[in-house]
Amino acid sequence: MLRERVPYADWQDFTYWLFGLRMRRQDKARVASDTRKGLAQLTRMELAVSERRHGTRLDEAGFASRFPSP
Repeated sequence: MLRERVPYADWQDFTYWLFGLRMRRQDKARVASDTRKGLAQLTRMELAVSERRHGTRLDEAGFASRFPSP
């Protein structure tokens, strides 16, 4: 119902503002914890893909050599 009355650009502006509000109100420790969990999940996913592609599990040294940190 509101989609017909509110221009798309206004929806985008509101979404951006709402995201900023959520970031300002977030607990810093929780953001750090969620980030750490997200990075750990990405690592597990990459290891699973690597295992399927190459038929072998990467150890930490192999992972570091294939995906160097910036």
